[in-house]
Amino acid sequence: VYDIKQMETAEERVFCIEGLTPRENEIVMHICEGKNNKEIAELLFISQNTVRNHIYNIYRKLEVKNKVELLNKVKWYLCTIPAIYGK
Repeated sequence: VYDIKQMETAEERVFCIEGLTPRENEIVMHICEGKNNKEIAELLFISQNTVRNHIYNIYRKLEVKNKVELLNKVKWYLCTIPAIYGK
C-alpha cells in the first residue's frame, strides 16, 4: 500500500507518495498540474525520453495504466489523508 504525505513548504504545497523517488514524486506533481512530457522535461532539465522512463516506473509502482488512472489514484490518496492522519 502506498501513502501520500502532504507537507507545507515556504514556496508551495507538495506531497510525497511513499515508494516513489523524489524525482518521480516531482513528475507526478507536474502531471497533476496538467503539464505534458515536453513541459516537464524543460522544467526539470531532462530529456523527454527520461520523463517517459520515469512515468513508466511510476505507473508500474502505483499499478496504473495511464494518466487518468494516476490522477484518480492521487486524488483518492489526497482525499483519504485527513482520515488517515486525523486532520
